[in-house]
Amino acid sequence: MFDDWISDRYGRPEANLKLVPMNEPNPVEAAARVRAHWGIGSRPIGNAINLLETNGIRVFSLAEETRHLDAYSLWRDEKPYIFLNMTKTMERTRHDAFHELGHLVMHRHTGSKHKMAEFEADTFASAFLMPEEDLKAEIPYFRSLDHLIEKKRRWGVSAASLNFALNRIQRISDWNYRGNYIALGKIGKSVEPNPLPPETSQIWTKILRDLWTRGLPLSRIARELNLPEKELNDLLFGIASTLDKPQVEREPHVV
Repeated sequence: MFDDWISDRYGRPEANLKLVPMNEPNPVEAAARVRAHWGIGSRPIGNAINLLETNGIRVFSLAEETRHLDAYSLWRDEKPYIFLNMTKTMERTRHDAFHELGHLVMHRHTGSKHKMAEFEADTFASAFLMPEEDLKAEIPYFRSLDHLIEKKRRWGVSAASLNFALNRIQRISDWNYRGNYIALGKIGKSVEPNPLPPETSQIWTKILRDLWTRGLPLSRIARELNLPEKELNDLLFGIASTLDKPQVEREPHVV
């Protein structure tokens, strides 16, 4: 309902996805194909949410009552949607974003309930965030876990994800991979060493700021749509809570 209300008033990018044929489910090749289609080569991804929105994907954050989910995605009226749990680490959220992109491009016609779907989406996310060519150039050999924790910020991923990707391309032996996995487990699943700063939606920031200047704060839109304001704010990354207050300019102090 809210997205339809916005679509009636603002133009946003059309969906620009490279769907994978049903008979070609290789997730590494699928990730490379989408990267090529978007013209980003093998370079690291900056703001993940911005990249998805630029290519026509509607990105929302999960509302409070659904935050037990990591993320989910769907197609609606030929438009792709991704919903992200922003209470997780930013590294986890970025992985979840491209995991869901994998579902959108690989499983639209087959569904994501078959037993390999989650593994395929995880592999897609790993390959999309960390292309093999760039990994090999940046990490020609494994030095130590501390080295992985330092390098992981290049790709905006968790140390565990980088450990997995390097093992996948045989830059890390199975023995070192397991040792790193155990060591990271001792740090804690909800604690990420050398963490990333949060990302948010640039498109929603621009739209909500423009609505405010037009005299349409989120509270008024919520009343018009008969929806709880908090629910809308939760869906929009909490952006409205910082924009719904007018910036009052002080009168110059005269001495």
